[in-house]
Amino acid sequence: MEKAIITVVGKDTVGIIAGICTYLAENKINILDISQTIVQGYFNMMMIVDISTVDGYFGEVVDELSEVGEKLGVTVLLKDHSTVITDGAYTFKNRSGNAGMASAGMGDVLSGIIGAMLAHNRVSEDISTERFALPFTLYRTATAAYIHGLAGDTVRDEIGEYSLTASDLLKAIPRVLRPQK
Repeated sequence: MEKAIITVVGKDTVGIIAGICTYLAENKINILDISQTIVQGYFNMMMIVDISTVDGYFGEVVDELSEVGEKLGVTVLLKDHSTVITDGAYTFKNRSGNAGMASAGMGDVLSGIIGAMLAHNRVSEDISTERFALPFTLYRTATAAYIHGLAGDTVRDEIGEYSLTASDLLKAIPRVLRPQK
């Protein structure tokens, strides 16, 4: 069985669960575990899915779920050996993280970081400069995925990837966020 994690984040609206789950069912992607919640008007759903029955390659799933996410107005994060974060218009690929992070509780830590990023310093809906504007949810979700992976890489460098736990990752987050001297 080949597994992947799908996280969906966005303003709560009718049809998010139906839209994502319909896509998965139509493509014979089985949901092995699912958790969803709404916090201060933001919907967050995390699923562990079996992608061993996917025809073709995982990149097609990423592209198609990007389109579904764009139609639903949500950010979709897909995690296998790397992480893809997309809202359909913009796509980020995060390569931080390591094989030692494939253990119990890691997805929960990622969801917690995403939630904290969405709740922290909410100044505006978009992160804007003169050159571009990124949707707030996409920017914060991509940043959370990077922090998660960087914390995992930090712990791997300290203790090795074979004994890495979610608790170790939690303890590393403050070190990762602290400015380097």
